[in-house]
Amino acid sequence: MERRVVVRGRVRNQSPKELAELLSGFEHYPDYTPTVVSVDSEHVDNGHKRSAWAIKFQDGVLKWVQDEWVETDEGRITFKSVNGDFKSLEGSWLATPVGDDSEVTFDVTFVSGLGTLSEVVDPIAERILREDFEVIMRAVIGDDLELLT
Repeated sequence: MERRVVVRGRVRNQSPKELAELLSGFEHYPDYTPTVVSVDSEHVDNGHKRSAWAIKFQDGVLKWVQDEWVETDEGRITFKSVNGDFKSLEGSWLATPVGDDSEVTFDVTFVSGLGTLSEVVDPIAERILREDFEVIMRAVIGDDLELLT
C-alpha cells in the first residue's frame, strides 16, 4: 500500500530559489538528525544529482539510491528512488512565494514492498520520515520557519 508524508512550513524573508538552494544540500542532512546515517551525492549533469541514502530504522538501516532534479529558479526539487530497500519512493520539495515570504512543502510517497509486514512497518516508516524531515526543515531553514503541518 502506498503511504504519503507531507510536511509544510512558512518561511519568512526567503525566496523559493533561496530555499531550493538550501534544501538541495542533501549531503549535509546527517548533520541535522542522527536518524540520517549518510547521504552521498554525485552530480550527474546540469541540475541532476544521484544520492545514496542510509537512514536508521528500528534495529537496522534502510538504504536506497535516488535520482534528484534540482530546479532552483522554480523553487523545486524532485526525486525518485532507482534501487534499494523501498519498492518505490518519490516526491518533491516545492517552495512557492507568499508575499515577502515562502511556503515550503516536502511531499513523498513510498511503498515498502514488505508484503504483510508493511501493515506494521509502513506506519512506523511514515512517522520517522515525518519527524526527520520536520527536524531537517528546522535545521536547514532556521528560526524563520513556522511548521504548518
